[in-house]
Amino acid sequence: MSDTDTHGVRLQKLHEIANELEKQGYFNSDSIKQRAESIETDWTNLQNLAQLRNEAIDVAIKEQQQLDQLRLEFAKKASALDTWLSELEEDLTDTINAHSIQEVEDLLSEHQQLCEQVAANKQLEELESIQLTLDSSSDETNPYTPLTYGSLKTRFDLLQEEGLQDREGRLKQEMENQKSNESLRLQFAEGANKYGPWLESKSLELTQLGLSITGSLEDHKQRLFDFSQELADSKVTLDDLENINATLQGKLVFDNSHTEFKIETIRNSWEALQLQIGKSINEIDNQILIRDETGVTEEQLEEFRKSFQYFDKDKSSKLDKFEFRSCLLSLGYKLCAEGEEDPELDSLLAKVDPNDTGFVALEAFIDFMTQETVDKDTAEQVAGSFKILAGDRPFIMPDEIKRELPEEQAAYCLQHMSPYTGPDAPEGALDYSDFASALYGTSDL
Repeated sequence: MSDTDTHGVRLQKLHEIANELEKQGYFNSDSIKQRAESIETDWTNLQNLAQLRNEAIDVAIKEQQQLDQLRLEFAKKASALDTWLSELEEDLTDTINAHSIQEVEDLLSEHQQLCEQVAANKQLEELESIQLTLDSSSDETNPYTPLTYGSLKTRFDLLQEEGLQDREGRLKQEMENQKSNESLRLQFAEGANKYGPWLESKSLELTQLGLSITGSLEDHKQRLFDFSQELADSKVTLDDLENINATLQGKLVFDNSHTEFKIETIRNSWEALQLQIGKSINEIDNQILIRDETGVTEEQLEEFRKSFQYFDKDKSSKLDKFEFRSCLLSLGYKLCAEGEEDPELDSLLAKVDPNDTGFVALEAFIDFMTQETVDKDTAEQVAGSFKILAGDRPFIMPDEIKRELPEEQAAYCLQHMSPYTGPDAPEGALDYSDFASALYGTSDL
């Protein structure tokens, strides 16, 4: 039983006592009854006040529950806005990584969408509405979050006023950088797309110059000098491309969709041409020297080149082993049947391909054939001299050698000449033809 019920029972008993005293004719019963009624009135008033207080407490509880719910809602929305602002701050300060105008345009489009999203964001307005309600009802701090409307608004405003503008400014600057890069790409491509094919055509032209010599060797040498000067004059273009490429690399630009030519390829082509020209000039100088010292004619040198070119089927300016063999056979060399081991062919290959590359270059072939021709002519000349001493006979006698040659030369010849084995040869006859051939051939003489 509650206190209120207990007091109600007591009040009821008090009324019963007052009534009983009145019935008994108690002298002061009227006063007692008035007193009881007064107490009842006070009790009724107290009950009414208690009811009003209970109702006020219920209202206060509901108000506090509503405020608590608002604080919790504020905390949730504030947390969501804080996360969104943090992500936005990260996006706006993120490094701009673009390699083309199109990529920057895409980033600018994304930035414009982001600006529209920020302008349309209603989270801060919702927090402001909740905060106004809380401020009008209570000055207590929110136990559910350390975030405040003021701090979030400051961040939001800062991003709108500075963050978005700064990002847009950096994107526009990047657009200028990419336009500059694209201009450099186009400059390089324009030069490379002309200079690269020009070098390729010059390489073919130089190959043709080596394969087809017209006029004298001196004329051909002059053409090579003119070619070399033209290539040297073009170095200005190469230097310009090198400078543009260096600028692009300094800006970390390594791609160029406007050309297939790389600066390394162009530089290597130019250097290879320069090296080949120098080599060709040296070879012509050697041929001129050989011509002047040995008497090999330019017609013979041209014949060597034509023989080489005929068997150079792929026009690579070099013969493989099988092409070289065919060339030698066409020139009258006696070699073993194809597929058999051929020491003679291997010996000749060792001369013309000392580095064992597997190929015979045109220059090495001409040097080889020139030396072969010189050796052949010299052997014939020596044999002709002995033939005169022998009186047109195919053999010579020892006393003729001793009589016609100095003592040391005569002794050398007598020691190395083999006996003549032809028909009707007198005793002691010597074979001067074999001696001459051996002297300028590959024997131990």
